[in-house]
Amino acid sequence: MKKHTHHKAYGDSTGREPLIDLEIIREWLVSFGKEGHSSEAILNIVVGFGVVAFVVYQCGSLLYRINKREEKQLESKSRQINQKIDITDKICGDENVFSDLHEMVIREKMILYRTPHLAEETTVKNSQIFYEEMKMRRSCRQFSARDVPLKVVQNLLKTAGTSPSVGNLQPWTFCVVVNENIKMMIRKMLEADERDNYVSRKKGAAWVVDVSQLQDTWKRPYITDAPYLLVVCHEIFKNVNNTTERVFHYNQISTSIAVGILLAAIQSAGLSTVVTSPLNAGPDISRILRRPENESVLLLLPLGYAAEDVTVPDLKRKPVEHITKLY
Repeated sequence: MKKHTHHKAYGDSTGREPLIDLEIIREWLVSFGKEGHSSEAILNIVVGFGVVAFVVYQCGSLLYRINKREEKQLESKSRQINQKIDITDKICGDENVFSDLHEMVIREKMILYRTPHLAEETTVKNSQIFYEEMKMRRSCRQFSARDVPLKVVQNLLKTAGTSPSVGNLQPWTFCVVVNENIKMMIRKMLEADERDNYVSRKKGAAWVVDVSQLQDTWKRPYITDAPYLLVVCHEIFKNVNNTTERVFHYNQISTSIAVGILLAAIQSAGLSTVVTSPLNAGPDISRILRRPENESVLLLLPLGYAAEDVTVPDLKRKPVEHITKLY
């Protein structure tokens, strides 16, 4: 005689306990009928159980669909936020996020570092001589037509390239412009941009007095008068170990340090320059020079010998006591 196997509701072959044991329900219905209850009462009870089970099932299905919909919405929003972060990082970077780029330096071969040991008297003398040379530096806006050997420019840029940088990334690029047509295009863009700023400053900007005493105008003739125009660029983002690193802020600082060393080298070589902001023309200058999209123009430096009749403002620098705090 065959034995009938009663399947348990919501059970499975994994041995997990079912939510409803049909065998128990069947036994209860049999005993309920033996107690004298009519088949109609039994039918009502069965129908009632069915209705309750159906309502529970529908509520569970509804909650499941709602949870799934919310998960998909959160996942979609997360992808959109990540895409916005990636785009923003490539454009302007995130100053609060800094990956450990020093690992690149640690992997380099270590060598002995030797510096000349000078007597204290010689050190004091050298520092004084360097200061006397640097304090003669001025921003020059009038240049001589005298030619500057390209080898001198190369030596100046090699000196700037010795500057320290975050993770030794050396993010700078010095574009040397000698083509007169390119210099003229850059000058026109700068003058058009500066003319708008100059007019707005004349309308009452707070720092117009400081600028006016320098007799500054929107004209930039030195961009084309100087034999060379150095366009200083730096990387906005960089691929490191197959990942895009956000290095905009730190590369800007590193490149600015390199420019400081370059200014000292220019002064030491007997040449002159004036630090010029690209203002809003940076992207257009990048396109003219066909620079890659991960680079941004930081500064412009016209380079050459100062004109014989050049004049500069008689500026007074702060004494060392005003710029130093000893702790």
